[in-house]
Amino acid sequence: MHQLYRSSRETTVHATMLLSSDQGDGEERHEVEFWYSPLEGTRQADGEGLLSVRNSDGDHWHRGPYDPSTWPDNLIAIHRRWDQQKPFRLMIDPNSAATATDVNGRRAWEFVFPPVFYGDSPVAVAFDAYSGIPLRAETRDRTEELSNVTLDEEFSEELFEIPV
Repeated sequence: MHQLYRSSRETTVHATMLLSSDQGDGEERHEVEFWYSPLEGTRQADGEGLLSVRNSDGDHWHRGPYDPSTWPDNLIAIHRRWDQQKPFRLMIDPNSAATATDVNGRRAWEFVFPPVFYGDSPVAVAFDAYSGIPLRAETRDRTEELSNVTLDEEFSEELFEIPV
């Protein structure tokens, strides 16, 4: 598995992210287009326009009110969700079998990881069979999924400038 995972430090990602979560009284859905650069930051836009920008200096802007719960960089860099003291490659048994799956037309391999927090459900993560980036992360009540994925695209630095 760890040989399949492509680190978020190695590629830019331009894609659409769909977040679905069970809120108890119904499903909540958010869809954003995003641009992720390991050196420049993350930019998100939704049906209403620019949603948020986070740059490499740690500056953050959002249009407000803010509660989209979409953080594509947390899916792309999924290893950050678990304890940093334990190497990501040791999170699951290296001999465990992956399940072949399809995520929006892309072939992927899915592995089940332990819960991120005590009491949570395990996390099923589908890694793109070609590129190794996470395409989907799913728990019992939340699914984050990528579509329309373009890797290694060159972005203008202006894309990650904080609006005035």
